[in-house]
Amino acid sequence: MSTLISMVTPCFNAEKYIVETVESMLSQTALASGRAQLQLIVCDGLSRDATVEKVRQLNDSRIEIVSERDAGMYDALAKGFARVQGSIMGYLNAGDYLHKTAFDVILDIFENDEVQWFTGNYMFYNDRSQPVGGKTVFRFTSQLLMKGLYGRYLPTIQQESTFWRADMLSVVDMKVLAGLRLAGDAYLWRSFGAQAPHHTVRAFISGFRIHEGQLSEGKAKYFDELQSFSQRPNPLDMLRCLFEGVMWLLPPRIQLLFSRNTTWMYDHRLEKWRKPTLKELLARRRIGQS
Repeated sequence: MSTLISMVTPCFNAEKYIVETVESMLSQTALASGRAQLQLIVCDGLSRDATVEKVRQLNDSRIEIVSERDAGMYDALAKGFARVQGSIMGYLNAGDYLHKTAFDVILDIFENDEVQWFTGNYMFYNDRSQPVGGKTVFRFTSQLLMKGLYGRYLPTIQQESTFWRADMLSVVDMKVLAGLRLAGDAYLWRSFGAQAPHHTVRAFISGFRIHEGQLSEGKAKYFDELQSFSQRPNPLDMLRCLFEGVMWLLPPRIQLLFSRNTTWMYDHRLEKWRKPTLKELLARRRIGQS
């Protein structure tokens, strides 16, 4: 049975990147096989360049274009989220893009009822679409998400590699999200984290393009906005934050000893995604090896 996946792309004056981003979603192997269907909502803030024209030229009925004035990226996102019809979703900024098998991995992971939302490994691209780096994700705990410590002292959850069941949006105050300017991602993750544990997947699903003029460059203002909806951390929280920070620096195999309950890896022998067992990790065996 085919699953409808909804993706939202907020954009403004993004003619340089928008086609590559949109085509990365349209060319998914899961769509070609019929395993998934796509609803792509492009929320444009009345671009003054050829962004909307380039999307229209793709002439694809799976694309919905909303082009109207907005109060910023997260206002555009809130408008897009209100139109979502799929059971699984995520959002992709103009400039970022998905690996061609991303939807297949996403569908595989969500076959497990315990997973409500997850993030894949980090992958970074330069302005010429060349991969320039990647990193294995450790874990993100609900407690530290609530305290706003990710993004300030610990790595952030990369939005382009994060996907969730659409009904998770019920825990998000869309008015609050629409009013944010820089830390809307962190607000989403805080809302999700209060509802369900976060999972990580050892796979490169999507990539983040590094280029000038990104909202993520305004760090001081970002931290102020992050603090506006986060709980104040206590000394124990900061101690846990220190421990987590050290763990992010350790080899992936050691990290797995502490994150195995929420980390999914591909078992080549069984040809499925599953969590490693403590026995396998202590025996220093990779999943799929006898």
